[in-house]
Amino acid sequence: MVSMSQFDDKVKEIKKSFYSLTKHLYLQTYIPEPDIDEDKVRFLYAMMQKKLSNTEAKMFTISALLVQAFLDVHDNVSIQPIHSEQLRKKGN
Repeated sequence: MVSMSQFDDKVKEIKKSFYSLTKHLYLQTYIPEPDIDEDKVRFLYAMMQKKLSNTEAKMFTISALLVQAFLDVHDNVSIQPIHSEQLRKKGN
């Protein structure tokens, strides 16, 4: 059984990995930084760690977060041309 502090450390590690994977100059220029629902991280990781190794659970949790983040970005894509850098960065 994993202690709560170990679980919190894993959640922080997953979030750090997620943000390091999404850190890219192009993304930072045109897309606002994605928000991570920490409860979703906890839920996904807790479910997966029961059946998978810690490494696999972490990998699948990060994958699910990446898919969700980019689906969220896709929902905010405008079909109209945006000429303002501020509006491009805002994402709405």
